[in-house]
Amino acid sequence: MTVLNQFKKTDWSFITQTGLAFLGSTYLFLFAGTLPGLMNINFQLINLVIVLFFLTVWILKPERFTPSFHTIFLLWSAAYLISVVFSIDPRRSIDQFGLMLGGAFIFCATNTLAHTKIRKSNLYLGLSLTGIIFMFYAWFDFLNWYRLWLQAAPQEWIPSILYRPEIANVIAPLLNLYIVITLVSLFSGKHHRFKIILLSIYLLSALFLLYLTSSRGGWIGAVAAIICFILLKVYEHRASTKFVLRRFKNRPWILALGGLGVLLILTGFVFVLMAQSSHPTHGAILTSRQGFWQPAFQEFLNDPLTGTGSFTYGTTFITHQSVPFEFIYAHAHGTPVNLLTEIGLLGFIAASLLLGSVVLSLLHHLRKDPHNMPAQIGLTALTAISFHAIFDCFHLEPSILWFLLILLGLAFPPAPITPLKPSKPWLFILLPVLMVVNIWMQIPYQTALRLANHNQWQEAVSYYEKAVQRDPWLAINHQQLGLAYAVLAEQQPEVYVDKAITSMQRTIELDPAWSLNHYNLGILYARSGKYDSAQAAINTAIQKAPNAALYYFELGKICEIALDLACAQQAYRDYLDLQSAAFDGTFWQETAYRQGVLAAWQKSNPQPPPLTLSVLQENLKRAPNRMTAYNDLIEYYLDHDQPSLAQPLMAKAGFSFAGKPEEIIQLDLLKARLRDSEKEVVYVRSLFGPSYTTSTPYEMKLFRRRVHGVALLLN
Repeated sequence: MTVLNQFKKTDWSFITQTGLAFLGSTYLFLFAGTLPGLMNINFQLINLVIVLFFLTVWILKPERFTPSFHTIFLLWSAAYLISVVFSIDPRRSIDQFGLMLGGAFIFCATNTLAHTKIRKSNLYLGLSLTGIIFMFYAWFDFLNWYRLWLQAAPQEWIPSILYRPEIANVIAPLLNLYIVITLVSLFSGKHHRFKIILLSIYLLSALFLLYLTSSRGGWIGAVAAIICFILLKVYEHRASTKFVLRRFKNRPWILALGGLGVLLILTGFVFVLMAQSSHPTHGAILTSRQGFWQPAFQEFLNDPLTGTGSFTYGTTFITHQSVPFEFIYAHAHGTPVNLLTEIGLLGFIAASLLLGSVVLSLLHHLRKDPHNMPAQIGLTALTAISFHAIFDCFHLEPSILWFLLILLGLAFPPAPITPLKPSKPWLFILLPVLMVVNIWMQIPYQTALRLANHNQWQEAVSYYEKAVQRDPWLAINHQQLGLAYAVLAEQQPEVYVDKAITSMQRTIELDPAWSLNHYNLGILYARSGKYDSAQAAINTAIQKAPNAALYYFELGKICEIALDLACAQQAYRDYLDLQSAAFDGTFWQETAYRQGVLAAWQKSNPQPPPLTLSVLQENLKRAPNRMTAYNDLIEYYLDHDQPSLAQPLMAKAGFSFAGKPEEIIQLDLLKARLRDSEKEVVYVRSLFGPSYTTSTPYEMKLFRRRVHGVALLLN
């Protein structure tokens, strides 16, 4: 009987509401809103079911659709659609429009739920519980790294190499949003001591993990959020603030001491942050975005009104930068710059108006009720993300923006509706239509990918052909079909080479910017004996990526086969200017001609004298986070028969940052040499130099598609 009474007393609404908020936010933030989640068709089906559920409720009971929806959002949507129409790749832009519409849907769905009988405090708790899962994995990654570090350097409790998580600029804004919820909750109302302790631990954990990210944009966002929060609290308790200021006015020495204490604390924080921000993945703080912003502004000037179209900055980047040497980046590392480039002045103005209207609305609600905790959280969270967004973009992996939109949905009161003319979600009817069409077009592609990954190329080709039929405007479909044809052409060239060439030509028509497509077309021409066309195609690839050593290497081979020895010699010399011959095996010794080319290049490019031990040690001291500094010193010790000095450095080198894939291979070769191992280190020739994989981030970053293992062709 006691158990039954206890069961009846259980607050099931609290458990249900908090549990659903926890499960929903975990799904959105850690799965569906990530890049792997966006590429997963199963998550897309789940998203479709959720959207259809809310739409059904809103259509059958329009009084439940009560978003704070106004004309400015419709203007923003119109500007967005205009940029899609005039996009350099409308197919990719329409996908991004669907994601934007999905974000607005999440805001409206949250706003609807917030004004039912569901308690907002339960929703905030559910969101915070997701933060515990998120921080658990972050702590696990850091502590595991530290454990391995102590194994490599047992005496160094303070690592000489900085730790930084792989997706630091994604982790940092999420942590900022959890910090905002906790900070506002901690200083709103009265709490039991135990709850205060839990909230304080949660806050300190998030702040420390934010520090570890070494995300300068994230730090700026956190500082802006804290300042916003302090100002809101000062306004909320303005009477008490005025009283305190009057008391201190007559005691200036207290103010002076307090100011000095704050200054000392800030100085300490700045020193610690500067030390952490010296990670080699960072450039100089004032110029680190120049490589992203300069191409963006150049493209903006070409089409200032409507831009290049949403989700097309990646094409802008590879058009204006040599990829490689540079890696591929799909956003401009600055939301204002990215908006101007992709959506033009129309979109930038509409976005600015939308942001301004949201801020003014939140301030209006706070003037009416300064104690409004959801509005405080919403405005502080918006401040954190807005300041961070000056230096980063969040639309490619929208979990961060979805989190922010949920907090804003909880912050806004429902818009007034007229009983005779309730709101209808007409705009959102477009969302499931886009989702269904997108899923339908993806199904044969995903089937083909699965078959290709199991080496069932004949069956895969038939499904890639269906994918092209269903979605003929997406360049990646034609590219993957062409590469699949190329695999089959190795056994049946008379059947598949021409088909592969046709597919690659269509790929280039849809996406002419990516140099690798031109290169692969050149290799296909060479395989079919069309050497003039092959040289022309690879020369086009070189024009687009003049720092890609691989292109010169393969061009030299094609010219050599075609007996165009002047072309071959120049191509080989250009290759050797960019890439060490140490990774080419016996290639240069295979013919007398190549031996002569290599000897002539070495004669005209004499190697500098080897660096002295003191110089190598100084280089490592100046750059203790860079793998190349370790490799050089390790090689010196091995050359001088001092393996005992090389061993501890080799253990640390694995924690350092490799600027190029070949640095990792070089370290593995040195490890094999230290062990006196005869086992060969197996690596492949890739677009970015010697590597363990031929894959590129092009397909995932620019198309959100997984691809089979064949990324580039070799002659």
